[in-house]
Amino acid sequence: MSETVFEDAERELSPYKPYSAYRDSGIEGLKEIPIHWIEKSLQRFADNSTNSFVDGPFGSDLKNEEYQETGVPLIQLNNIMEGQHTTENLNFISEAKAKELVRHKVLPGDIIIAKMAEPVARAAIATRTFPSYVIVADCIKLSPNRKEIEPQFAVYVMNSPYFRYSAELMSTGTTRIRINLGSVKKLKIALPPLNEQRTITFYLNNKTVKIDALIEKKERLIELLQEKRNALITHAVTKGLDPNVPMKDSGVEWIGEIPAHWEVKRLKNICNINPEALVETTDPDYLIQYIDISNVQEVTGILQIQEMIFEDAPSRARRVVRSGDTIISSVRTYLKAVAFFEDAPDNLIVSTGFAVLRPYPSIQPKYLYELVHCPEFVESVVANSVGVAYPAINPSELSALPVWLPPASEEQQAIISFLDRETAKIDALITKTRETIEKLKEYRTALISAAVTGKIDVREEAA
Repeated sequence: MSETVFEDAERELSPYKPYSAYRDSGIEGLKEIPIHWIEKSLQRFADNSTNSFVDGPFGSDLKNEEYQETGVPLIQLNNIMEGQHTTENLNFISEAKAKELVRHKVLPGDIIIAKMAEPVARAAIATRTFPSYVIVADCIKLSPNRKEIEPQFAVYVMNSPYFRYSAELMSTGTTRIRINLGSVKKLKIALPPLNEQRTITFYLNNKTVKIDALIEKKERLIELLQEKRNALITHAVTKGLDPNVPMKDSGVEWIGEIPAHWEVKRLKNICNINPEALVETTDPDYLIQYIDISNVQEVTGILQIQEMIFEDAPSRARRVVRSGDTIISSVRTYLKAVAFFEDAPDNLIVSTGFAVLRPYPSIQPKYLYELVHCPEFVESVVANSVGVAYPAINPSELSALPVWLPPASEEQQAIISFLDRETAKIDALITKTRETIEKLKEYRTALISAAVTGKIDVREEAA
């Protein structure tokens, strides 16, 4: 697998040959299949054991308080990754409880199907990491009859677009769709003879391993570029741009040395914190553009701005943001969410989970952002937060945090210009790399889908 950026996933599949003859599949969302393939419902592929096709326990069979750190692992919705079952972030129950739930026992090689989105009916195989598992209510176990179906082939099919389309048609709900066990059993898949299933599976396993390795390599490159970006910002806002400038001890351990002519102040001395807020008597029909704490991420910045009237806005939608302001998460500070607004609309409001920082005239607005976005400052915010589930820093603690900066506005601007120029180069590389990853993922999906629906014949390629 070369590091080609796949311009068009479908076009990249063009070298593969089709099968010699096709017929109508009779399956919703799947037009034609090779003439020798057959279609059957999933329930036809369960083995002959009593509990071969079951869903998880309901009601009082399993309670959160029964979870423990060791024992028999539980497979839950968040553990079902498309194609393989992950062993990370597992909860466990006691051996005694597992014996009570023997009907819901899962063995390595069993197929686990999610009853809820996203996406509904995604499937994975239980790994050999543990001798057995137990599923929870939102999961389904299928113990496959290996004389009729290759489990990995079945999982490839169940994560393909046509199977997902069929599953969504049989699901219920609006906000979060759900499918029941009876409907899953009726879902149909098309498949070739068992030996051909194994050949296709072998081929796809080899190809996807190579694609996944390349994706992992690209993701690691992004991590390195982000580390380089952070180091660049840190150096510029703690040491300045002149490598020969005399240095002095800042007097703050986690800041270290700074240029001798720079100043150390408190955050409250360089900006106004939370200067404006909407009052309760605001016109109920006042249209606001709102940013919640979950809409800003450390790496990607602002993800979404929601538009709503004040009457429909959450009670935390109160902090007013103006052009030149910086926001930083003061609740759930581990999110490290920081954003700068160069040209904010007049009706921009953010959650009270943010602190809004408005620089004083002597401070360049963008410099304030670069300063509080610096990893050292962000870590100091996290370190001074209290609480476990929702760690937070109160305004007085935040305002008292030390900051460091050149007194001259011209030097602040020079640092801003340098960082704008250099981080733009890194950001362009990160964007290009992310695009490559997305195209690789598209190619991976297209390849699997084409192979397990018979659009392409990979038997010669696998030989």
